[in-house]
Amino acid sequence: MNLLIIGESCKDIFCYGVCERICPEAPVPVLNFKESHNCVGMAMNVQKNAHALGVSADLYTNESWKEIRKTRFIDYRTNYMFMRLDENEHLYGKANVFA
Repeated sequence: MNLLIIGESCKDIFCYGVCERICPEAPVPVLNFKESHNCVGMAMNVQKNAHALGVSADLYTNESWKEIRKTRFIDYRTNYMFMRLDENEHLYGKANVFA
């Protein structure tokens, strides 16, 4: 089986830390950063999952995927996501074929 995956892609960044207090300036948690993990997101993640299942998959996606970032801030202990920061979404556009 061979798939063609069409869609937008980005870089997913997961920032992990520990939250032990609330910020004194505003009622928001303070995340003590420990580490981050980068991976491909959206359509590229679908392609990665297809390959993991042994399925051949071609991808038609945006050329600017490396500049488009979705960063998630997550507490280690609870796996609670405090915030997601999206950057450069205006760069979605011209597509390119990846094999």
